[in-house]
Amino acid sequence: MQNVRDYIEVKLHTTAKSLLKAIGKPTYKSHSIISENLVQTTHSTQTVLHNMPLAIGITILELVSIFSC
Repeated sequence: MQNVRDYIEVKLHTTAKSLLKAIGKPTYKSHSIISENLVQTTHSTQTVLHNMPLAIGITILELVSIFSC
């Protein structure tokens, strides 16, 4: 099963306006300065969606019930 809670978004900013906008978001975690005009920010995911394991689990349960009879 994938752990989607640990996913991060990496964004690159070349202007001060976009950098300040990204830092102000509630998902902001950290930043690193790459060069004079390039800054990388990391953000956590805003929403966590757990839909894959349920679909796989239901399919396995259906197959077990079909082949056990």
